[in-house]
Amino acid sequence: METFPERLKFLINQKKLSNAELAEKIGIQKSTVSHLLSGRNKPGFDFLNNLAKAYPDINLRWLITGEGEPLADISPTLPEKPPKANETGIQEIQEITDTGTKDDLKEIIVVYNDKTFEILKRRQ
Repeated sequence: METFPERLKFLINQKKLSNAELAEKIGIQKSTVSHLLSGRNKPGFDFLNNLAKAYPDINLRWLITGEGEPLADISPTLPEKPPKANETGIQEIQEITDTGTKDDLKEIIVVYNDKTFEILKRRQ
């Protein structure tokens, strides 16, 4: 499948959903789904984020680029030790999570300079 609309349609069929059901499940207008499927609009962060929350098994990399498999392994491993702060002053993940327990951490979203992102989910 060459295009985003083709891949989205494939996933809608795989999940046995109507366009309206997908829109309702991820909290968007039915017309938004139609515009995405026609190629009129490109997906935004909110659409992708809501889709990932509703369907964590969907491989967003495949949906966006066509690379990989349509359905992802939903339990990628988190690093044993959080990354250290760098010269830009980014806090260590450990500092951020010190207010709760390790069990409070659900996922980490890594956003890269080229505006791509990766979702790391805690292994259950």
